[in-house]
Parts: sequence; structure tokens; C-alpha cells
Amino acid sequence: ILGGGGMVSRLFEEVRETERAVVTKDYEEMIDGFGDTAFVALNGIYKVFRSLGNDHELASTRVLDVMNRICDANLGKKQKDGSVKKINGKVQKPEGWKPPQYNDLLDAA
Repeated sequence: ILGGGGMVSRLFEEVRETERAVVTKDYEEMIDGFGDTAFVALNGIYKVFRSLGNDHELASTRVLDVMNRICDANLGKKQKDGSVKKINGKVQKPEGWKPPQYNDLLDAA
């Protein structure tokens, strides 16, 4: 599907470059690194949908749908009072929180 791990290697390389930029406080490289990391990750999602038989338009739409679901789920981690509760640096999910689901997107075009 994703080129025998090549895409994963590229993703890790972008993360390493971004980490170096964060450590050195190189803001331009941070922006570039986070952007490149996002691009490689989104391209991975796109290629999964293409491999399932989705045409370009549908695969692109589904990538956006996945990201919207992830954003909604992460924003749903706020507590009832609007606060974000963290334990050991990890955001705690409020009661009733549900992770995003993707099974409905996995049907071929």
C-alpha cells in the first residue's frame, strides 16, 4: 500500500528534522518540519484510500473527513467546564468521550 515502509521512513525523518528545529529554536525550520510531517502523514491516509479503489476526488474528500473527525474528537476532550485535564502531561478524556471511527470510510468507491 505505502511503498514497503518508505513513507514511514520519510515520516520519521521529517519528525527527526522537526525535533532538531525545536531543540535549536529554529522557528522557520519548525514550521517547515511540522508542515512536511503533516503532508507525509496526510499523503499516507490518501494512499490508503486510493489503494482501496477510491478515485482522487473521493480519496481527497475522505482525507478531509478523517482530519475533521480527529479534530472533533480532540476538541471533545474538554471537560464539561471547558477545561482540559492533564495527568502526567496527557490529556484526560471526559466521561462519555469516544474516539473517531473510520469503518464507514473504508468501503471502496
